Amino acid sequence: MLDFVGKWKDKIADYFEARIQIIKLDVVGRTSQVLSYLIFTIVCLFLLLPVLIFSGMGMGEYFAEMLDSRGGGYLLTAGVFVVLLLIFIAARKSIVRSFTNMFIGVMTDSDENDEVDDKDA
Repeated sequence: MLDFVGKWKDKIADYFEARIQIIKLDVVGRTSQVLSYLIFTIVCLFLLLPVLIFSGMGMGEYFAEMLDSRGGGYLLTAGVFVVLLLIFIAARKSIVRSFTNMFIGVMTDSDENDEVDDKDA
């Protein structure tokens, strides 16, 4: 009888060890997904920064030529960027909500796939 209980005890211990390993691997997988999205976003921002700088310089020169005043052209360009900034500030709740939804989607993506796999089995 004790041998039977000992075997079950070993099987239960093995089961919990396997579950802990699965949880650890799941955390590592989700963390790597989040970090990869973060690195991708940072790279995109570094590529977007020169585009914004050169676009601003180009707009400044264009407006300077239109206004016959270099200072006025760059001030008008600054005004365009301020208007864009105000639009982003006004839409910040929806922007934050979309990033939150994307983050939640990344963190729960594998759960949806697991549920589909469990239903097929």
